Amino acid sequence: MEEFITRTAEKFGISADKVRSLTGGLLKKAKDHGGDEFDALAQQVPGVEQAAAAADDDDDAPKGGGGLLGGLGGGFGGGLLSKAASAVGAGGAVDVMGLFQKAGLDPSKAGGYVSSLVGFLKEKAPAGLVDGLLAKVPGLKNFIG
Repeated sequence: MEEFITRTAEKFGISADKVRSLTGGLLKKAKDHGGDEFDALAQQVPGVEQAAAAADDDDDAPKGGGGLLGGLGGGFGGGLLSKAASAVGAGGAVDVMGLFQKAGLDPSKAGGYVSSLVGFLKEKAPAGLVDGLLAKVPGLKNFIG
């Protein structure tokens, strides 16, 4: 994963630490939803499991309902906008956007970032495995152009 961290930090003009945090958060979402596909990916791509585990240790990581819309109306019905986004299937995308906000990456670059990560993973593991994992992670596929 260090190869991805280095080239992505250069490409997007953000620090390697922010890339690690963001990538770890995205991989944690994949781990939380991916089951066997995530386990298979972790066996084929060194550092995937460690990156996801590092995100587990990050107490400041956005929790469900946080992020772009989740905080709006937080005292009003427990995050009314976040609940509405979840009801229409956008809740996963809202959570993913929270990760980008936390890393300080311009939201307009989210699609390029996710596409870069997916491309890197497909270089290291079978494309079908990565696509199967993506299908299980709410909202993540929305960011791929």
